[in-house]
Amino acid sequence: MTFLKLVDFEMKRIWKLFASLLGLMMIVQLLVVTISSFSHAHSWKEAVRKGYSIDRIGLEGVTQSLFFYFPIALIIVSLLIYVFLTWYREWFGKNTFAYQLLLLPGNRMNIYFAKLVSILLYIFCSVVVQMALYPVFKGIFSMIMPAAGTMPGNFRSWIGSDPLLYILIPVNGSTFLFYYGVGITSVLVLFCMILLERSYGIAGIAAAVLYGFVCLLFVLLPTLINNMIIPLYAKEYAVIFSISWALIVLSAIALSAYVINKKIAV
Repeated sequence: MTFLKLVDFEMKRIWKLFASLLGLMMIVQLLVVTISSFSHAHSWKEAVRKGYSIDRIGLEGVTQSLFFYFPIALIIVSLLIYVFLTWYREWFGKNTFAYQLLLLPGNRMNIYFAKLVSILLYIFCSVVVQMALYPVFKGIFSMIMPAAGTMPGNFRSWIGSDPLLYILIPVNGSTFLFYYGVGITSVLVLFCMILLERSYGIAGIAAAVLYGFVCLLFVLLPTLINNMIIPLYAKEYAVIFSISWALIVLSAIALSAYVINKKIAV
């Protein structure tokens, strides 16, 4: 199988569940925006009728809701579970599917990167859907809420005013690289820890925990140096963090390659 076929294979194994979660997200968020817009419109009209003054609100005023975030949280939790499930399901069941996958001709790391790419594609697909819903939310809000009670805004202001959405959809390039770089690195580290456990059993659990602890130390290295050794300038902090991040990525890929090619048992 080629790499692209492996990616296609991985995505087909979960697309129905993922599509259902995206559908749930769209339905729930549209309901939240609609109901919340009617509620705010009613409150604004009542205040005007009674001669009270009331602040205008923007779209963020109706989307910053626990119910609005719930389907997003559900997708995130599902993807976190899938990070583990994508490896462990190969070893469980009546027919150990790992035999078929890992004994395929070619580089075993194709399987590793196919699993990583499939996860990233689902993440970016979720982000694209959330971005595509913005004009729909804006249209519903504008139709229901009186113009006099509406605060003008755009996509950037909507995202920028919501800390949770800003993490998912950072509109700043450097922030995007930071958040998604940390996220991808975390997945690589988890992949490595899972492969260590799969390869060495009980000893692998200890090795995985130790490796995770070392990675955490590397993440905290700039802060430790800044607080315990010598104060760092912002650029120095960024350089040390970037080096630590690069070392974690390289070590996770290199160690995973060694384990999956030389040590993993199927």
